[in-house]
Amino acid sequence: MKKVDLAVIIPTLNEERYIGKLLDSIAIQSVQPQELVIVDATSRDKTIDEIRKRQKDIPQLKYFQVPKSTISKQRNLGVSKTKSKHLLFLDADTILLIPSIMEAYYEEVKKRNPVIAA
Repeated sequence: MKKVDLAVIIPTLNEERYIGKLLDSIAIQSVQPQELVIVDATSRDKTIDEIRKRQKDIPQLKYFQVPKSTISKQRNLGVSKTKSKHLLFLDADTILLIPSIMEAYYEEVKKRNPVIAA
C-alpha cells in the first residue's frame, strides 16, 4: 500500500462506538497516511481497546493518552508527534465512505499547495 506524506490526527474521548469504524475506513483507503496519531483524553470506555485491535492492520498508528483538557490541546499534541508536511484532522465519529477519498484529498492539497485546507 502506498503511503503519502500526510499525518492524520484524531482526538478522542470515550469514542468506543465510533473510533473502530473510522480506523477501518482508513485501513481500506487507496493510499495510507504516513502517520496516524490518536490523542486520547483518558477515555473511561473501551476506546483504547478499539484502537489496539487495529494496530496490526495500520502499523503507522500510534496513540497517546493525556489528561482531559481541550480538544485543541489534543490536536496540538498530535501535531507535535508528527513529521509529515501535510496534516488532516478528523473527528472520531467520521467515516471515510469512499476508499479513494484520502488520495483525492492528498492530490488536491499537493496540487494547490494551500496554507490551510478545510
